[in-house]
Amino acid sequence: IFKDMPEYVPITRLSDSLSESMRMMNDIHSIRDLLPGIDCGSCGAPTCRALAEDIVKGQSSIDRCLIKKCKDKGEG
Repeated sequence: IFKDMPEYVPITRLSDSLSESMRMMNDIHSIRDLLPGIDCGSCGAPTCRALAEDIVKGQSSIDRCLIKKCKDKGEG
């Protein structure tokens, strides 16, 4: 079927460095624990885990979580 085997190329990777990826994964888990965990999508990310990953990658801010923002202000 193939003359040459296809090369594996990961779709998404946190970092090219394994140690940096592990540190980022730890940060993702820590941030996820601060989020409500209801996956409402009001921040623009599909899940709280996805928002945490975006925060670690520098693509978003924890302030995007409207539920957490209201809770921190005492409104919820």
